[in-house]
Amino acid sequence: MTQLITWESIEGLERRAPRLVATPDQHRAVAETVTAWATDAASFDVDDGITRAHLLLVGAEHLEMAGDLDEARRLAETAATHPTAEPFGAHPTLISLAFASGDVDRAVALADEVRAAPEAGLHIILMIAETFELNGDLARAERWNTIGARRASAASLSPTEQYLTFLGGRFRARRDAGKPLDGLDDEAQELRAEAGLDPLV
Repeated sequence: MTQLITWESIEGLERRAPRLVATPDQHRAVAETVTAWATDAASFDVDDGITRAHLLLVGAEHLEMAGDLDEARRLAETAATHPTAEPFGAHPTLISLAFASGDVDRAVALADEVRAAPEAGLHIILMIAETFELNGDLARAERWNTIGARRASAASLSPTEQYLTFLGGRFRARRDAGKPLDGLDDEAQELRAEAGLDPLV
């Protein structure tokens, strides 16, 4: 009889090895477990909304946090080609791994592949923007948040939470780069006020 893997299964596993404080061995243990969930179809089934490719990416992220970059990259590349993979779904993880390996050119090239693909999901664009921001590339963080805001705006006639999120990320990148406020920054503040949210600072 197979074990059903649910979102609660994943969250429970993550709680036992919190990403910011877990030891390398704890991260490796999580990666080993989710990889088994992803690859052993005879023993494990996955609930609706969960893909085996996603489980592989969770494993890759924990291996990256453990410092096992080559193994993390192998697992992420396996996720990218898995039959259940979302288009470009592994790219944010591969970009993060490229930065971790010091290969900025590779990170930029992978991001450019997504930029040229209109079918890439907004959540993927957001993760790429955040990865550039976390790695101190504020110019590209601003650019990717702007790309995300434009695509979010094109997908909806009214401002969405995703649109506000991209404008907020763009504001942070410009602020940290010492740039003056512009029209989109002003719009972000106005929309946040209308939504009852605190202003960006």
